[in-house]
Amino acid sequence: MGIEIESKVFSRTSVLEQHPTMEVFIDPGYTLTGGGAWIDYEEPGNLLVDSYPLQINGGIWSGWKALGKDIWICSKATITVYAIGIKVMKDGEIVPIEQTVFTSETAKAELPDSPDHDGWVGVGGGVKCVQNIFENVALSETAPLRDAPEDNEIYSKISAWYGTKHFCFSPTSDRGPIGGGSIFTFLIAIRAAGISFKTRVLCAKSEEVVRPEVEVLAEGGVVVSGGAVDKQMDLGFTDFATQTINMLTATYPLYDSSNLDQIKGWKAAGKDHHFKSPSKVRVYCVVLEAEEKV
Repeated sequence: MGIEIESKVFSRTSVLEQHPTMEVFIDPGYTLTGGGAWIDYEEPGNLLVDSYPLQINGGIWSGWKALGKDIWICSKATITVYAIGIKVMKDGEIVPIEQTVFTSETAKAELPDSPDHDGWVGVGGGVKCVQNIFENVALSETAPLRDAPEDNEIYSKISAWYGTKHFCFSPTSDRGPIGGGSIFTFLIAIRAAGISFKTRVLCAKSEEVVRPEVEVLAEGGVVVSGGAVDKQMDLGFTDFATQTINMLTATYPLYDSSNLDQIKGWKAAGKDHHFKSPSKVRVYCVVLEAEEKV
């Protein structure tokens, strides 16, 4: 029978509100590898602020939380939060998986380069923006790679998870694009005795439009996480009061609701806010493979 990986999507949807938030937890017996969120908004729009893993009592990372926010103008939305869990089977028997989450109070959480952390394989991650009610910061990046040079390329290793926040401008704003608040990044890693894990990261990029969206499908392998980045991040503004940037509204798994064990790929979306601002969104889909160590 060899080694098999099973993955499953768990999701919950919030009520309709201005600052929608929700969390979801995987079932016992599964190991968390990633998650995401999708905001279903009314105009003028609602933006993604947080999408990150959660711990339960005892320190086990087994949930996902996300938050959306209307900015400057009332705009209600619902947010659907997704968590992905896996099981690894060897010859029909469940293989115990070790899991940890490396965190950083910066825009990059990464695998430590030390013997104590040998064998960990990065599989997913998330980002949290901490801000007060007046700061209006949203996400433009939660991703396993940065500056991927070509569309439809495949990468083989996740050594870090990246996050970027930006301030949303108003007609009276005089603040720069990074705004206020702080950012936390999370990198999920796994390992198992006698098992060699390997990831493949698929990516694709949207057209440049004011409401960009794009998806990438995984052909073969097991999808365990994904991410997104809005490519309009370094614009060199000179007049902050009349300019804006595009923020994320979605980064989530694609699957058939009648079969939660079959994740097909990953989708990402973004939008401008109050000012017309075309942009491109790049989506990432993380596929996990496993083989017996020789």
